[in-house]
Amino acid sequence: MERRIEEHRRRRPSGFQLVEEPLFPERALAKGTAESIYLIDCLTMLLSNRLLQQLEEKGEPTRENQAEICDRILGYMESLAEKMQSCPADVLAVTNEVGSGIVPEHFSGRLFRDLAGKCNQLVAARADELWFTVCGIPRRFK
Repeated sequence: MERRIEEHRRRRPSGFQLVEEPLFPERALAKGTAESIYLIDCLTMLLSNRLLQQLEEKGEPTRENQAEICDRILGYMESLAEKMQSCPADVLAVTNEVGSGIVPEHFSGRLFRDLAGKCNQLVAARADELWFTVCGIPRRFK
């Protein structure tokens, strides 16, 4: 992971400003202007961070607390999607499609997969453009 992060850093333009905000990217968006461009990379990692935060507070997901965990995360992601849409800056978001593969064996893995799909839908519904890249080939959906 450290090598991947370093490679990302090397490929950035010299004038690129980095804000590492693992739980609250809307704090950076609040400073946006019409001249700004924001890249949120990535929504799936943000979801993972938010889910881990919820699990620290609530414990391992169970059928009993699953709805509360999901409601909190999806409520947050809906709010973030609204802030991305209303931000005066251009906001680009990267995410991963995790629902096209193997169904995870563990309950927490299935919960993450399902939440990722729902979060992607929330953000995509508000996006002006939607691109999907597979094997390096981009396709515009919206």
